[in-house]
Order: sequence, then structure tokens, then C-alpha cells
Amino acid sequence: MDDERSPEEKVPLRATARGQTIIVGLSVAATFLFLAAVVGAFFVGQSLAPTAEVELAEPQALSFEQAPITFPSLTGGPQSPGAYDWDELRGGECLASFDTAFAEEFMVVGCDTPHPAQLVRTELLSRDRTELFPGESALVTEAEAVCELAEIIDPVVVSKFSQLVINMAYPVSAEQWDAGQRVVYCFIHSSSGEVFEESLLAQK
Repeated sequence: MDDERSPEEKVPLRATARGQTIIVGLSVAATFLFLAAVVGAFFVGQSLAPTAEVELAEPQALSFEQAPITFPSLTGGPQSPGAYDWDELRGGECLASFDTAFAEEFMVVGCDTPHPAQLVRTELLSRDRTELFPGESALVTEAEAVCELAEIIDPVVVSKFSQLVINMAYPVSAEQWDAGQRVVYCFIHSSSGEVFEESLLAQK
């Protein structure tokens, strides 16, 4: 048998290392092109999509409002007979008993009834809610000025008693001051225990 190959018979192509590299390289390049196309399409879609308008809420300013201060009412004249808290007295009340100007409660009686003491003056020192507590020593000085009573008491009536004493009540702390307890109360009583049977105040 003749071993020579006919001209029609061809040797198959053999894959070479270079050929594999070229094929692999082309495959990788195609993958990157595909990814690039996908990413590009995503960004184009984002740019073409309608944007939703987001309304940002306006920042709200914080407000800190202080509670209003309630000051004791000193209007309307003396209270009628009965028991009252100290901050309910208005001035002019005659009292059934008296131990201290700083008592929590007082019993008011008619001034024609024998009584050992009278609240002859009340005065609110300040209505300014921003005013700071001035300190107890400053308030003692103010209270003493408020309780100068010569112009409001009846000289004829008080001349019957030789041992009259003026006692004062006033705010003694910043807490009381900030709560509106800013009234000075001026009491008169007899240190010897004498009783009054009429008002010590001058008639207007």
C-alpha cells in the first residue's frame, strides 16, 4: 500500500498555546463589554427616570415657655372671719391668736372682737418674673421699709398700748420668690399680751 497521502488529504489544525490565549482573551473581552453595557444601561435608565421630589420639613425652633407666676391677691379688702392660709390674707385682718408672722394659717375675727394682733399692711415687692431673688438680707431691709406704719395707724388707738411690737413676714428663699411669694406682711401685737377691741388702722 502506498504510504504517500493524496493531495486532498490534509493534516488537521492543531491547537496551539497562542491560539488558546487568543480564544480566552477574546472571551474575557466580551465579558467586560457585556458588563459595561449593562452598567451603562443602568445609569442611562437612572438619568431618564423621573426623579421624585422629596420635601424636607422645615426645622422647628424649640420654644421654652415658663409657667406663669401666680402672685397672691391683695385686693378686695380684709378677709371676713374664718381660717385662711397665710397667702390668702390681704391686709387689715384682725387675728384671734398670734404666735409668729411666719405661721401657715391664721384665724380672722371681727375687729370689734377682742384680739391680740392685726395684720395692718401687705405689699407685693415685685411683679417682674425675670427679677432674681435679691437675698434675705436685702429683703429684710425692704420689709423694714414697708413696715414703717406711722402714716397708716390711728395714733389715738395705739397710744393706749405701751408695748406694741411689729413683726414681719417676707420671702426667705429663691424658691419662694420664684413661686410668686413676694409679699411683705406687717403684723402688730402687744408683747405684754394686751388685747385690742378695735382696728389699729386710721380711718380713711
